[in-house]
Order: sequence, then structure tokens, then C-alpha cells
Amino acid sequence: MPENRLKLYETFIELLCSGWDLAKGLQRRSRLKAEFKILVLRKVAFLTHLARRKAFRQKELNQVVSELDLRISADGVDILLDELTADGVIHRSGEGFEFRHLSLQEYLAALEIFSDPSKESANGCLVSFLEGDQWWRDVVEFYVLLIRNPVAAVRWIVAQMKASKLNDSTAVGNCDHLKRLVRQGFSGL
Repeated sequence: MPENRLKLYETFIELLCSGWDLAKGLQRRSRLKAEFKILVLRKVAFLTHLARRKAFRQKELNQVVSELDLRISADGVDILLDELTADGVIHRSGEGFEFRHLSLQEYLAALEIFSDPSKESANGCLVSFLEGDQWWRDVVEFYVLLIRNPVAAVRWIVAQMKASKLNDSTAVGNCDHLKRLVRQGFSGL
């Protein structure tokens, strides 16, 4: 069993996107690299979460692929969707797709936010959560664990509280929650 929730999701996504069928103990043949699938999934997850939705349409996936300037044909996008569905990361839902579980969307959205060196999205998500927006709670929790440095994580949280002049009971309680998460998420603290 992985040492913490972050490791669990890292392992889970890597195995799924690599074509492992955990139930059958075999690896499926894949035409696409796991890194590519995860890159696309990160971006789709963040856009979907930013829109406060759990489902996305193929046109949104097409938009992500187009923005990445990967020059993938329509058939290539269909292959990508087929593989992501076969991998079990997403499933069809009505006229679109959903992540197999909301926590997968939240983890992948946190990965996308973490990849932004400006930290604008991370700061915005943190402030929203500190102000009481529970939609961002798990995304922020994953992000804090992705920092992998407990001192830096706590400094970032406190700095954003001060910069946003947050000091009400909701913000303080959510800040304390994240500090506890940091203590629990990193061994030896």
C-alpha cells in the first residue's frame, strides 16, 4: 500500500494509463504513451473542474489537443478516447465523458495546476478554498502534497492567507486543516 494518498493516485494513474488491467493482471497493448495520456488528462481535468463540472465533451478534449499543437487527426483523438476509456480513467456519460471518480479529476487537476510556474491558478484555488469553497478542497490537498516540502507548503498557505487578508473563522479553520494535512502527509513531522 502506498505511503500516502498522493502516492496512491500517482501509482493508480500511471498503471491505468500504461494499460495495466489490474483486475486481470495483464497489460493491454497501447498505441499512445502514458505520459501523453496523462498530459491530456491533466488539462481536461483542470478545465472541467474550473467550469465546476464533472463531465466534459469530446469537443473540449479536441480543444486541449489542438492547444497542445500535437497535430493529431480526428482518428487519433478517437484512439485517445478509446484508450482512456479502456484504461478505465474515464467513462462515457450521456453525451460526454466523466472521470471514473471525481477524485481522479481532482488529482489530475492538481497536477495541471502544479505544472504552472506562475502559481496563479494555485493561488486562486487556495484562496477560494480558504474562503470556504469546498469544490477546491481535494484539488488543493493534492497540490499541497505535490509540493513535497512541508515547510514550503505551510509557508505558501500562510503567505496566501496574509496576501488575501483572510482571517475569518472559515479561512483559519481551512488553513489549520491544510497544516494538519501537511503534518500527516509527510513522515517524521
